[in-house]
Amino acid sequence: MADILDPRQIEEQSQAEQENYKVYKRRWLVLFATFSVILVVGLHRCIISIENILCDYVGMTNEGYEIVLQISMYTILLSVLAMARAIDYFGLRRILYLACTFILFANGLKALCCCDEKYVTVWVKDHRYYILILSELFVGLAQSICLCIPAKVSSVWFANYESTLALVIANCGFNIGIGFSNYFTPVFVKSTDDMYKLSYLFIISGFLVTFIVLTCVTRSSPKMPPSSSAIMSASTLVPLRSGIAVMISDPNYILLLFTLSILGSSLGVTQFVLEDILQSNHYTNSFCGTLIAHAYFFGTFFMLMGAAWVDNSANYVKVSRIASIICAIGIATFNISIILPNIKSVILVTNVMASFGCSLMYPALFQVCLRSATTILPEATVSAIIIILQQIISGLLMNSFTPLKKLSPEPGGYQAPMLIFSCVVMIISMLYSSSFKAPSRDELQERLRNWGAPTIMENEIDP
Repeated sequence: MADILDPRQIEEQSQAEQENYKVYKRRWLVLFATFSVILVVGLHRCIISIENILCDYVGMTNEGYEIVLQISMYTILLSVLAMARAIDYFGLRRILYLACTFILFANGLKALCCCDEKYVTVWVKDHRYYILILSELFVGLAQSICLCIPAKVSSVWFANYESTLALVIANCGFNIGIGFSNYFTPVFVKSTDDMYKLSYLFIISGFLVTFIVLTCVTRSSPKMPPSSSAIMSASTLVPLRSGIAVMISDPNYILLLFTLSILGSSLGVTQFVLEDILQSNHYTNSFCGTLIAHAYFFGTFFMLMGAAWVDNSANYVKVSRIASIICAIGIATFNISIILPNIKSVILVTNVMASFGCSLMYPALFQVCLRSATTILPEATVSAIIIILQQIISGLLMNSFTPLKKLSPEPGGYQAPMLIFSCVVMIISMLYSSSFKAPSRDELQERLRNWGAPTIMENEIDP
């Protein structure tokens, strides 16, 4: 049996699908609805660029602010696997409706928290911090759904030769949401007196995305287009426990997951401490917001470019190796530049470099993860496993930065953690590029038999 990642097989499969694949126009409406939901979730990251204003307005300390940021992360960690299984059980339409419900609760609570004081009670003013935490809890639940949906939509509704682009289009909603909110929030919210403006953002976006989902994702939507990837997904009979055991028993797949997780979390981890680093060098909140916005705006373009590269390349494993090296170099360069004083122009350039590397890396490695597990695990479950590992690594890195600061030469500096983190990223990337080997279908079948799971190759339909 040929390798799962055999370039010749993928090329032949793509050619066959291009000839026989029936285009469902509604799939683009479903993709647009998915994009819209993810974009609104990204808008909630507007609080990153107004940390000081938010702390003064809510009455919380810096430690309280860090707790608020990590609430959604830990919620995702605890709920994403359940949401992935729910997608397969309840279907895409019901899960998107559930995501909209979580978004409405989150947006409503954020709007209540930011609302003008003359429209709320004293109790609301005294409990803004807890309202904000509850809002982030619902954001985490909505985001755990949004992180799994793109892989399902792209692999089930789109053929292999366009699935990476579909995956990236959906995920770009998060980039655009974060970039938009962090670029414009410091412009419109310059003091605590301007916080009420965020209420309009959350109210309008919540109802608008609900309308889009109700309009685009209806009962009349076809369940599945006749692509070979969809047929393979539908014919998967491997139990969840056996499928996970088979994949994690492969050292190569563990290396792949770990590489994607640490590289994928690297830019977010850096942004977690970005404002503290920039303020120590006397940069403004506006500059911090601009950096984050540029990273995600440029990242959207670069990610689309990377998706096209993967879809048009038969050997996407080789593409992933090159992209991982570029990502590690970009992240390391940016991490070093932000701890050097008074070099604003250099930070702007290295920020774009880091965005370029991460955006090329993500679609390439993510597709390798999905296609390595084809017919073993559902796409949404693979996404959930990646997200769980990524959230664990993000939490460990974020909480390790504070004790590592003691090793820095300056009080309150981040030189030591940034340099250590950059070295780890480079080592992991080099290890993946030099030693990763894709599993063959025969190897996966043998592992399935060893675990006592049913094999699925007899159910697979070739294009």
